[in-house]
Amino acid sequence: MTQRRRFVRRRFTLPAVITAAEVEVQVTILELSGQGCVLQCPGQLPDSVELSFTLKGSSLRISSRIVWQRQSGDRFFCGLDFDIDSAQRSLIVDEILGEIIRP
Repeated sequence: MTQRRRFVRRRFTLPAVITAAEVEVQVTILELSGQGCVLQCPGQLPDSVELSFTLKGSSLRISSRIVWQRQSGDRFFCGLDFDIDSAQRSLIVDEILGEIIRP
């Protein structure tokens, strides 16, 4: 079965911070779309988190839901589904499409 995505994804290596229960954890965004992202993180995360990162000079804080988590060796990965407004989504989508379209 083929999975259809609503938003284009782009691979990144972008530093970010996850905040959950007033604890901050350094993570790396590996893929980003207008609906969510894939992170590399130091361990398992709770179901609801806030993701903070900077894109095109704009600081974003996005409430997110963890939709999957996996461990590969000593590394952890997770997928987030964003709860964002249209302005935040537009900034992300514009950056992703701009990187794909730019020569």
